[in-house]
Amino acid sequence: MLLIVLSYEKGLLNVHATVLNTMSLETISTSIFTTLKILLVYLATSIIPIRWLYVIPTPFFISTFDLYFLQLIFNIFHGTLLITAVSAVLTIAFIGIIYELSVINVQTVDNLKYQQFDHFISRWWHSLISTIKPKWKLLVILAISYVVVLSITKS
Repeated sequence: MLLIVLSYEKGLLNVHATVLNTMSLETISTSIFTTLKILLVYLATSIIPIRWLYVIPTPFFISTFDLYFLQLIFNIFHGTLLITAVSAVLTIAFIGIIYELSVINVQTVDNLKYQQFDHFISRWWHSLISTIKPKWKLLVILAISYVVVLSITKS
């Protein structure tokens, strides 16, 4: 976060007020594709049975969160109330997705040892399903919120 703020202060980052756009098929598909990429990265890291492996993609996503947060701060000072609220929803939905996927990833790897199947993919699949069951509603709400808000803020 400090690196991003320093980059902004030195003029290396061009931050401007968020502009709301109308949703189009292109922006919705781009937003869905972006959300699916995040989901697939965490899904791929949960296949490898090393608990701390989720740490590898998380810093990249946290740097994206830092940019969203910087945009939110900029919108608080220079944007309207609606744009600030949309930016806040985008930031909260994104960090919520990252948090939930990190927790699901760690719990999936931890639950592998309790599965009674012979094949690793079957054990991983049942571990993933048992981990996602209590969290799927919140994850879907966060993902839908992120897709909708991202599609109206994308240019």
